[in-house]
Amino acid sequence: MLQDVICAQIMVNIAPSGVSPQWSLFPWYYSPLLTPSDNNPISRNLNRIYSEFVSSIDTVSGNSNLKKSVILSTSPYARRVKSPSSVSLENINNPPARELFNVPLIPVGILIEGKFNSVFQNRMVENLGYSSTNIITESKPTKMIVIADAGIIANKVDYSKQPPQIQELGYDRVSKQVFGNKEFLLNAIYYLNDDSGIMQLRSRTMKLRLLDKVKLRESKVLWQSLNVVLPLVIVILFGIIYNIIRRYKYTR
Repeated sequence: MLQDVICAQIMVNIAPSGVSPQWSLFPWYYSPLLTPSDNNPISRNLNRIYSEFVSSIDTVSGNSNLKKSVILSTSPYARRVKSPSSVSLENINNPPARELFNVPLIPVGILIEGKFNSVFQNRMVENLGYSSTNIITESKPTKMIVIADAGIIANKVDYSKQPPQIQELGYDRVSKQVFGNKEFLLNAIYYLNDDSGIMQLRSRTMKLRLLDKVKLRESKVLWQSLNVVLPLVIVILFGIIYNIIRRYKYTR
């Protein structure tokens, strides 16, 4: 299971029992906001992908006929949690140390393209009444997408309304933000069904210069000081130098 510093938030009632609810937002490390890759038309130019309780994916070598591409990954500030492990709201009071989130870009979604070996290859199928000569040991060139979280294609349901309303795919009820789940899913379907190269029309790259929110949060005081103090220091130095030059010029 994965935890990520770049994650969605959860709303928790922090008021004592018997007191009116007091809701507060906390980062929920078990709900990482996944980063789409810019190196594939499926995930290029997409917003982050909302997910919950994600695991990692490890590829294995041995089949030279397959090409594997990472299309979804975590942020640079993630970590793996060994299973089984307990998941509790108490984690918001005792969050893991920041130094533990030191594994960057853990694969979560992978595109596999090429010829796949049959599961019946090198099996004794004669015992099942089939001839080994009739077994197709290798597929035609095809594609497959493997994602470590089935929840990215699940719509949330708002049961507070009657009748219950199905919310938009990728909608986060806490931040009221719609993430890129729907676009990612549609692109994946188009790509897997594309035999004429239509998805290559999305080959144009639009580089999004996103700010690193983790660095901003950790260096907040430094940047605030630079933006407030540095201009004042520059003005004071300019005034001192100007007065020195003016006094030297007119006292001569």
